[in-house]
Amino acid sequence: GKPDQVLGALHFLRDIEGLDDCPPRVINALFEQANIDPPGNLSLYINRLLEKNFLSIAKKHDDKNRFAELTDEGRKHLEKKAEN
Repeated sequence: GKPDQVLGALHFLRDIEGLDDCPPRVINALFEQANIDPPGNLSLYINRLLEKNFLSIAKKHDDKNRFAELTDEGRKHLEKKAEN
């Protein structure tokens, strides 16, 4: 579903591309490049992933979603999804 796609996009941008800052336009552009409909309400998906402890935001960034990073739990969730 979309939350897993958002998690995967953040994993790609943060962990593989090495970006520190992922504003919505960067995430949406990645979806468009992959010919996948971008998530309409990105902050809603990010907040859900934060609630599940799949993402975290360092305190120094004042809870700005653009600085969300995958937690170990988030990475394990993606790995599990990739195996199926």
